[in-house]
Amino acid sequence: MRTHLALAAFLALAAQPALAQGWGPACPAGGAVQRSNGVTLAYLGASVANPDICRLRRSADEPADYYFGIWATAWPGAEDAYAALKQVLPGPPGTTVRFDVRAAPGLQWHETLRNDGRETLNVLGRLWETMKVVHEREGFEGNTYHSIITVWRDMATGMAVYQNYQHISGHPEPGGSWDPVAVTTAR
Repeated sequence: MRTHLALAAFLALAAQPALAQGWGPACPAGGAVQRSNGVTLAYLGASVANPDICRLRRSADEPADYYFGIWATAWPGAEDAYAALKQVLPGPPGTTVRFDVRAAPGLQWHETLRNDGRETLNVLGRLWETMKVVHEREGFEGNTYHSIITVWRDMATGMAVYQNYQHISGHPEPGGSWDPVAVTTAR
């Protein structure tokens, strides 16, 4: 009987590797973040095909798939980003993975993803225990684009509750900083 209980407990933990590793769920079960830039990001849950893929809807856009709610599966370099995120998110603070993306002539970047550790963030009068994930993108071979995007992921839900975009050089300048106006969770 003890063996069966121990096995059941092990299997329950194995079914939730993100929680067991301490970096939160791979994909929020629901919820939304209304952003100061006018965009509402709705978390629609995990993909049936891969629980590391989150279905997200940005305002009125069609839903799209994102690895861990961070990197669009349709964006160039998605498979390398997925492999990098699988190392960075559960890794200790300072874990860094670099890879190159070549989308088209003139559109190539050195990508760096880094786990900047946990940080308690005061958002809308509520304290959130977050993991700070930094994404640096720097063009090469004539591409002068360079930016740093920092995302704070809530450890309890996996939702991005804050983001800072720092444009350093080049074009385009998409602007990605936002403040949360409202946050709702599925819990």
